Amino acid sequence: MKIYMLFGMLPDEDNEEIYLQSKGNIQNAADTLQKKYLQGFIEQPIVSKISVINLPYIGSYPKFYKKLLYQTLIKKRQIGKLEVRNINFLNLIFFKNISRFFKPLIVSLFLLFNDKSSEEKLYITYAMHLPFLLTVYILSKVFPSVHFYVIVPDLPEYMAERKGLKNQLYTMFAKVSYFIVNRMDGIVVITEAMKDKFSPSPKKVLIEGIASANDFDSLDVNTITAQPSPKFLLYAGTLDKRYGVVDLVDAFNEIEIQDIYLYIC
Repeated sequence: MKIYMLFGMLPDEDNEEIYLQSKGNIQNAADTLQKKYLQGFIEQPIVSKISVINLPYIGSYPKFYKKLLYQTLIKKRQIGKLEVRNINFLNLIFFKNISRFFKPLIVSLFLLFNDKSSEEKLYITYAMHLPFLLTVYILSKVFPSVHFYVIVPDLPEYMAERKGLKNQLYTMFAKVSYFIVNRMDGIVVITEAMKDKFSPSPKKVLIEGIASANDFDSLDVNTITAQPSPKFLLYAGTLDKRYGVVDLVDAFNEIEIQDIYLYIC
């Protein structure tokens, strides 16, 4: 089995530059989750090769990023069966999304047309990011034998606070996004309720979170189990009002139950 991935990870070699150039929040939670998925697929013996087309999720120039162009230090690297292509793109607001549509489309067409193997092929996209979804929608029409899947960590209608004409525009974009995802072979969601947002046709799997074995290497299990376990709620996402963290804190303050904690990581 071969797996193609259209992801938005932060390349390790570009981390320092991205932190220096970013003006707003950095997508650390999304970066961590994507890399966990990638590691999970690498560990599967059935997978012979993984090709990642990567355009990191960063803020747009000029409001949220200091540079007009995103340029990676290392365009291509290969480790064992993993091959990662980091793609440069124009980061100017609005035009950024056009660039993030055409560039991965061209790279993906090149890779898939040149893949003459008879192995089963999967193409996995991270998030309901419209430029990526438009890319996979076209690819699904060109390569009907490839199985297309979308990992859905967030629903587009809940990802920002918008008003007026901007809200109407993004509502239209959300409808297009749902149209495309509902025509994919499968969807990965992180809550049970998210399944109801999509049509019955795509296969769905619920994966609430991911941890690898080395995440537990530094934990002292005896110490953890010896202490009483408190009741708690955990938020482990981006600290940004548009993702609802303020609503979560406000709602938690209304809880009358004693000895329950809210952990924000």
